[in-house]
Amino acid sequence: MCFQLNLFKVFPLLLCSVLLENAELSAFRFIDCSSCHVKISAEWRSSMHAQSTTSPVFLKESGGSLSSGKSSCSCHAPSYLPPQNLGMIPGMREDSLELGVDCVACHMDSDLVAYSSGEELMVPHWVKKSDTYARGSFCAGCHTWGKTGGLDCQDCHMPDIEGAAGDGPHLERREGATHASHLWSGSRNPQTLARGALLEAHRLGGTLSVKVTNLVGVHSFPANGHHKMKVVLIPSPLGQPAWEDSVKLGPDSTAEYSVKLPGSETADRVELRFYPAPSVWPDSFYVLTKKVVD
Repeated sequence: MCFQLNLFKVFPLLLCSVLLENAELSAFRFIDCSSCHVKISAEWRSSMHAQSTTSPVFLKESGGSLSSGKSSCSCHAPSYLPPQNLGMIPGMREDSLELGVDCVACHMDSDLVAYSSGEELMVPHWVKKSDTYARGSFCAGCHTWGKTGGLDCQDCHMPDIEGAAGDGPHLERREGATHASHLWSGSRNPQTLARGALLEAHRLGGTLSVKVTNLVGVHSFPANGHHKMKVVLIPSPLGQPAWEDSVKLGPDSTAEYSVKLPGSETADRVELRFYPAPSVWPDSFYVLTKKVVD
């Protein structure tokens, strides 16, 4: 069997490998991963992970920034995690705090070896496989509110989407390739949120019967104290809410309400509202679902 070596393809890999081996981890953070991971980089840049130290909510909660000394939450600017630190509360890094939870934090160790749930290869840095990346235990160090169940965080928050994980000019492009989404859609995505709860409303004479059920079997909804959810009754013609109540549901739980109607003969509307950042924008919400009750 005869092998042909294409030096024009191999030399850039070898050169980059030498540069990485001699680079400091802090310097590597400034290398633009998007040159080889175009789609994943674009997804990350629009995610809350990329804004974990710069979002208005974080700045308000932390008193300004991580470097202000008023916050010690290392999850917002973690040092490198793989492989021995997965599932543990990370240490805080000292550099590039503005990058938040970046590629290096989750995928690279102190020896500049990258880890993922994909295949092992060298393109242009060493990549080692770790099945932990496909399991909820990977996220548990910072996202501690999950419970043991049949789902991992990645099942809902990192679904497979179109496009290869690496699509740089030196990589083989494969038809039909997919990668795990790095948008981490959740509290800022109305479509994702709407799939998490079921709203039921029925008129029983002059009383409204309302049920809100958490369809998420692995964590509460909302998942943490930074968010808020309300069930609201709005009489018709549309006006100010006649009744509302905050609701937080445990996994697979249901909240039930019995509300006396305002007395109008027209239809009433019940809305389930989600407030993603009430500490900064108290009146900003998504309507996850609504029911008109005749």
